Amino acid sequence: MMELASVEKCTPDLEGSMKMASSHDETFDFHYPPIEDSFEGPVVKQSIAEQYFEPRYCKMDDDNYCILFHSNRICVVTLSKNHSIVQEGKEVTKIDFKQSTTQKLPLQEKCIVCMIHCADQTMYKVRALVQGKLIEVNENLTANPDLLVKEPTENGYLFIILPTIANYEKFKKKYACKEE
Repeated sequence: MMELASVEKCTPDLEGSMKMASSHDETFDFHYPPIEDSFEGPVVKQSIAEQYFEPRYCKMDDDNYCILFHSNRICVVTLSKNHSIVQEGKEVTKIDFKQSTTQKLPLQEKCIVCMIHCADQTMYKVRALVQGKLIEVNENLTANPDLLVKEPTENGYLFIILPTIANYEKFKKKYACKEE
């Protein structure tokens, strides 16, 4: 058996094998299968939101929202799949953010963060839903407001809030695990 100290060089090749050369000009081949082949069972593709966030649902101003809670305390606010804009497939023409992220002021849960304008002249107020600091608004929605309907929990999220630890737990418990 070769001692680990006598191994000088270990080089991978393109086929997933590892060649080890010792100081005695001996070569040993080790084959490592691709990681996809090491998993037994069906591969389930999940979105980033499904993998890393815990969704909670709430109804505010007669419409449905989804708040994605991450273990690092950030809360991503999105439309739920049952929001009337998504359900009715409305054309979103403009999203007007009422709050700025530059000051990072604390927001109360009922504070209006943005207004969503639709082609049929309807407007929707979106509230903070979680008490905390507004750390990001989705500027991509300004140029592509249709993302709000097409990808509400991914690229079409509205904004991100960072609550205090106490508020994170409070609001996570407050909102429903399943959409009603």
